[in-house]
Amino acid sequence: MVKSEQSAQCQIFRTVNEFDENSDFADYVDQLEQYFNANDNTREEKKRAVLLTSYGAQTYALIKNLLGPEKPSEKSFAKIARIVKEHLCPRKLVIAEGYKFHQRSQRQGESVNTTWWNWDGGTCDFGKFFSQALRNHFVCGQVSRDMQKRLLTENDLTLSRAIEITSSMEDSEFETINIKDGVASKIHKFTKANSMPENVVCYRYRKGPHKPNDCYSRNAECRKCQKKGHTAVACRSKPDSVARKEKLKEVHLKPDVKPKFFKARAVPLAIREKVESELNRPVKIGVLEKVDYNDRASPIVPVNKHKGSVRICGDIKATVNPSLNPKQYPMSTAEEIFSNLQGGKSFLS
Repeated sequence: MVKSEQSAQCQIFRTVNEFDENSDFADYVDQLEQYFNANDNTREEKKRAVLLTSYGAQTYALIKNLLGPEKPSEKSFAKIARIVKEHLCPRKLVIAEGYKFHQRSQRQGESVNTTWWNWDGGTCDFGKFFSQALRNHFVCGQVSRDMQKRLLTENDLTLSRAIEITSSMEDSEFETINIKDGVASKIHKFTKANSMPENVVCYRYRKGPHKPNDCYSRNAECRKCQKKGHTAVACRSKPDSVARKEKLKEVHLKPDVKPKFFKARAVPLAIREKVESELNRPVKIGVLEKVDYNDRASPIVPVNKHKGSVRICGDIKATVNPSLNPKQYPMSTAEEIFSNLQGGKSFLS
């Protein structure tokens, strides 16, 4: 009975998996070391033989090329492992890996349960400060300013505690949204139709068809007003271009300026109808007045808009601009600027 148990136990440590060329070689060498320890194998010849026989034909040919003209059987286990490791696992640039580590941050709508903040860290060479670096990266990479403020107020914050706090805040926010959605559905249960019409446009995103409560922009932060719940395209704080009032600008011409007249440029046939329509539109509403002749004339530049229409701009760089009397603003010299800095102790760029 004792012999059978010992035989079964020895059978466990007699096999070693063949090296997978797509796996990490350094991890495979560590496994081999544990395999040798389990079998009490300290003989150099045995360790080298196990290492060389665990490779496929392609990897073994690579070892022969790396060690040539010497044979692999003439090298020690440690030297073979070191040469192959240097070839298959080149050392990465620490600064570049650290840059990629700090550039990664949480995206909008990405949960704390994802791996956006997780990083192996071995290539960054953080050493014993890796846990602290990962915690700082987790806090600084938060997309929610409320969560970030909450984490910054915590004393002796650890990574596990930070994950616990953010997970709790995410769950409470999710439950709050569900409660609000449930109340809203009860209020609107007497609507004429429960189905969503195809032409409905979401007020959060100005696209559809989908309900505002189902819109992914309900937690987005607007770039215009910095409020949550809509995008900049659907922001209502932007002034309407029709109702917007602009003051007239004054320009000062040089004395004795002679008027200049430039002939009209040829308009491409593809947009000629659009240009004529755009020129007639302000005439019809009384903004422009059509004349037969004039002493001053600047050519126009039609610009295609994304909706298919055209915008008409005046090319005044050859008519008005040379005749302007620009405002002269006195610029400070370097000596004057440095004299103002005299006596300063702290300077910010």
